[in-house]
Amino acid sequence: MIPSEQSKDYYKHFEEVVNKLFGGLSVEQFGPANYDDFDDIQKAMRSALKELQSRGYKKSEIIVGITGGTSAFSVVASALTLPSKMALSYYTQNVGKVVYVNIEPVENK
Repeated sequence: MIPSEQSKDYYKHFEEVVNKLFGGLSVEQFGPANYDDFDDIQKAMRSALKELQSRGYKKSEIIVGITGGTSAFSVVASALTLPSKMALSYYTQNVGKVVYVNIEPVENK
């Protein structure tokens, strides 16, 4: 989890909800980041990913969720996630479920 300055104090609540919905899932907090600053978001995300990998997590075990972010956060998270083996997720408002996206990179010919 990379919270904004405004949401950083809600980590414990977020962790409780995740554990109720997806028991046994690990939630890590990094940041916070300024959700309107591409460079700050990218720095926080790269730092978090590097730390998780140093702890032994494989890219395929990391999910990057973009539902609660700003447009800038969603763009940076998508740009860093899609070319890797990490899954990107978002919550659908109308259907009420989490969607996981794993897009293969386009090959240049």
